[in-house]
Amino acid sequence: MATLNVNIPRFYCLLRKEFLYDGLAHHNEFLNVCVFGVSSIKGRALGFHVLTDNGAVIWRLPIHALCHKSDAQVSRSTGSSFGIASATK
Repeated sequence: MATLNVNIPRFYCLLRKEFLYDGLAHHNEFLNVCVFGVSSIKGRALGFHVLTDNGAVIWRLPIHALCHKSDAQVSRSTGSSFGIASATK
């Protein structure tokens, strides 16, 4: 399986905590993270690498796991070829 990991200019945002618990718990809770890398795997959506405030590194998170505001809504729509939910305002 071909994989490409690259460093990107770091930026700070919030991680939706439900992505750490298979979407089953911790809805509407967030962690402060620093995004520092991206992973590309053939046939899959981009995955982002983050560092949390407590030093944990989490790999290959989907773009919809990240947001800049804690009140950002996520539409649980279907139909995306990569399973990415579209953000709503």
